[in-house]
Amino acid sequence: MVKKAPQLDLHESDAYQKAYLQAQSNSSFAGVLVENWAEHISAGSPEKMKWATIIAGAPVWVLWRIAYGQMRKCEWQVGVQWLKQEKAQIANFGCQLDDLYRMIGRQLNLPHMSQQVLERAERPTTKQWAKMLSPRYLDYLDEDNKLKHAKSKPATLISLLMHLASQINNGWMSRKSLRAQTILTHLSGGQLPSTINKNNDLAVKYSRQLLFPQVLMPAASLLWPQRSMQDKPVLRPAYSCWNKVPEEVQAKVQAIAQQTQKAKQAPANKPARGTGPGIADHIPKKKHPPRKINENVLNEIIDKFNKQVATFKDIHEIMLTCNKALHEGLGMRHAFIGVLSKSTDSLRPVYSVGLDKESPIRGMNIRLSENRFIGKLIIKPASFKVDRDNYSQVKTMLCEEVVGLLKNENFMVMSLFAKGKPIGVVYTDASATEDRISDEEYVAFKQICQSTSHALDAYAKRAKPK
Repeated sequence: MVKKAPQLDLHESDAYQKAYLQAQSNSSFAGVLVENWAEHISAGSPEKMKWATIIAGAPVWVLWRIAYGQMRKCEWQVGVQWLKQEKAQIANFGCQLDDLYRMIGRQLNLPHMSQQVLERAERPTTKQWAKMLSPRYLDYLDEDNKLKHAKSKPATLISLLMHLASQINNGWMSRKSLRAQTILTHLSGGQLPSTINKNNDLAVKYSRQLLFPQVLMPAASLLWPQRSMQDKPVLRPAYSCWNKVPEEVQAKVQAIAQQTQKAKQAPANKPARGTGPGIADHIPKKKHPPRKINENVLNEIIDKFNKQVATFKDIHEIMLTCNKALHEGLGMRHAFIGVLSKSTDSLRPVYSVGLDKESPIRGMNIRLSENRFIGKLIIKPASFKVDRDNYSQVKTMLCEEVVGLLKNENFMVMSLFAKGKPIGVVYTDASATEDRISDEEYVAFKQICQSTSHALDAYAKRAKPK
């Protein structure tokens, strides 16, 4: 006997529920697109790729359910106010949505192929997407082996069609939808009109199967009047919802307001502007205890780097020991070592200490072409101490993504070299609630990095050639 499946009570006026169901519908339609195009392109098993696509949308469902306001506001700012997508996402969430999707996917323990789609390193870069979109895409494929490899990966097709499925609610003839279909045409080796016709047929078939009023079906926009590609999409405005304030919070706010009113009524003791009581003055700011250099640990590690390189089993141990020197010896609370990729065009924080498991910094990809400040460190051994005095200058040499993820104006960086070749960059910082990095700490930091480079160089020279 089969038990009756639980039913979901649907409400036409529930915006949260509509957004949640719309995200699920978009993922389901993306799965239909992937299943059909995977069979046409021979990109992999259509059935496996279909379900990987649907499950990969789970983080999007979660955010539309628990962060409806921010998602709606971000969508409005990008689609109607023409704000850059990265800026809108960082302003509303503190990081890019790709980082949130990746971390939520890891927490949900998604299947391997689904999680691969969420990992930025597994998808084509922005430059590679641009080459696939270009009319000269065949020339680029002949010249770039990495692009050819990225074109054949299942994650490329899945991420492209997930993007297309999320954009068609704004219209099949919108600029973003047509760009995605142009890339799809280049991947499949067909013509753009036939690609659009096939996708329209799939949208109609899918819409006929799932007809319920809470969700905008993908075929709905086929009936809309013809619009210019530059026209703003029809989107739901973002409204701020007022919730009931807890009584204890309301009591504190009233007490602060009373104190402020009393201060205004006493002109003789009126404080200078900007020094009177306010809400911020009544919120205790957590202050970290002062950092302390552990000279015993520091001297022991530096001595091991310089005189006992043979005791290290491999390069990983050297890197981990460097982090130990920064964390336990120098007393820094956050640090990571960005390792240079084989293509020498980007850095990834492979070794870190003091970062949360869910920190988006762990998945950061620092492209040297977009971050001239880091690129200078790779050209030759160098170090920098950044603080409030020179941060504005350094900020102009870093991309918005890196600035938004690091969120710090006081940090130290230094490059690591071995046998005259760059290995990576060491980064450590002091947050706004900590004391500023001192000159003594900067000197010790440089000594740690120089000793690490010496150990890497000595290890590379004694390693047997393969």
